[in-house]
Amino acid sequence: KPVGTLPAGWKTYNGNANVPFVMYYPPDWTVDDSSANDGRIYFYGPGVDKPYSDGLWVMVATTGIRDPQGNI
Repeated sequence: KPVGTLPAGWKTYNGNANVPFVMYYPPDWTVDDSSANDGRIYFYGPGVDKPYSDGLWVMVATTGIRDPQGNI
């Protein structure tokens, strides 16, 4: 479960074994989990459908291994 309160109207991304994280994201953003097996999830801003150099997007990448000392 993400830390903090879910902002009104926002969505929740629930990962899996390859991308073990949970995150809130804005309702007008989309999630591309087609690279989840490689440990990458893309969140695209409105009107964006891939990681353009001038587009609004975020990639979360993970090794899938918990690190008690890890942090963002």
